[in-house]
Amino acid sequence: MAGSVWTSSHHAQWIQNKTDVLREYHMDFQVLSEDEYKKYFTLVLFKA
Repeated sequence: MAGSVWTSSHHAQWIQNKTDVLREYHMDFQVLSEDEYKKYFTLVLFKA
C-alpha cells in the first residue's frame, strides 16, 4: 500500500481529469445539466 494517494496505482488508474469525465458522460449531460447530475448522485449516495 502506498503511503500517498498521489503516488499510488489507485491515483494513476482511477482519478480522471474533468475532460475525460465530460467525454464519458456526454449522453447523460444531454438530459441533465452538470449541476443536476451532481445533485442527483449526491442524493443517491447519501440517501442509503
